[in-house]
Amino acid sequence: MCGLTLRENGFKSFYIRPETAEVFQYVDMQYDSPKGNICVKWEQTEQGKYSLRVKVPFDTTAFVKVPWKDEEFVFEAGEYEL
Repeated sequence: MCGLTLRENGFKSFYIRPETAEVFQYVDMQYDSPKGNICVKWEQTEQGKYSLRVKVPFDTTAFVKVPWKDEEFVFEAGEYEL
C-alpha cells in the first residue's frame, strides 16, 4: 500500500508508488534501509483528496509517483509533502 520498491542496490535510489483504496483512510510506514530510515505516509482527507509525506535518507533519491498527480517527482534527501 505504501509503494516502496528498490530501484538501485543498497537503496541508493528507490520508488514510492502508493496505491490508495477507499477502505483505508491512511497508510503509515517506516523502513530502516541500509542508507537510513525511509518514511512514507499517505492519507485521505475529509474532502476525499489525498496527501503524501515522504522522508528520504541522506545520499539517496526517491522517484515518487502518486495516483492523484500526473507527474513523477524526484526527491533527494529530506522531507516532502504532496
